Amino acid sequence: MADVYMYLKRHGARTIHEAAFCEVDGMILSRLSYAPLELLPPPEAYGPYTIGEAAGRLLTMPDLTDKLLWKEELRLLQALRDSRRFREMKLSSWIGERDERTQTQFFAVLIQLRESESFLAFRGTDDTLVGWKENFNMGFLCPVPAQELAVCYLEQAAGRQKGRFRLGGHSKGGNLAIYAAAFCAPAVQARIDAVYNYDGPGFRKEVVNAPGYERVRDRINTFVPQGSIVGMLLSRGEEQTIVRSTQVNGVFQHDVYSWEIAGRQFVRLEHVTSVSRWIELTLQDWITRMTQEERKCLVDTL
Repeated sequence: MADVYMYLKRHGARTIHEAAFCEVDGMILSRLSYAPLELLPPPEAYGPYTIGEAAGRLLTMPDLTDKLLWKEELRLLQALRDSRRFREMKLSSWIGERDERTQTQFFAVLIQLRESESFLAFRGTDDTLVGWKENFNMGFLCPVPAQELAVCYLEQAAGRQKGRFRLGGHSKGGNLAIYAAAFCAPAVQARIDAVYNYDGPGFRKEVVNAPGYERVRDRINTFVPQGSIVGMLLSRGEEQTIVRSTQVNGVFQHDVYSWEIAGRQFVRLEHVTSVSRWIELTLQDWITRMTQEERKCLVDTL
């Protein structure tokens, strides 16, 4: 079976005008948000970058590998720089924030697919302690600062950019994409065509039951590997698509580069593994029995 690089080799020659946007494209752009774009001059000063230009500039940096969150992003940047499908897409703005005091870690980038359509990619958890702390905070606090920033970023992008939107992210980034779509203004919601969540954690039940979530529920596309752990955390209201991963261990299946692809979509399975299901049910039961203060204590201790 193919992986993301085989997908780029087989389908990367066709532009978005020649072959419609698909779920694998959403995963690729979501992973692009992990690239250290903040090392480049901001688009507001330089002008809009194409993905090819941004990737090319990053790849010329001699110490780039030391600044990558995940080493696999080096290969992805090389592939996107050479891909006719992706290299002309424009990066019109990005924003990043990390604050230990407020326990905030956030990064998002707007990618213009074509004149009438844009993709907002939200970065998942990075390798900092504050990033992981905010991730755990979702267990007892909603919204966390990154979720509020995601809503703000989407609404500001909608104010500047015409046309339709797609949102996506991997891990915490998928959670942020869903939250932004669910809690933005109704006029902005009406311009969202799809939300892509790649093994991101869920929410507390009051979020899933909120009217805004209900309005976008049928536009949320959630993908989890068969041994998912992160994607099983907390509650969600949409259906999940189970993807086959080449990794055996559920922890390592969180790596989307291990997800199998057939044609222009992920290889589907009917069920998650029994271990993944056990983790979901056990954690749900455990957390729901805790008080708010007990959840906070657990997170601080971890």
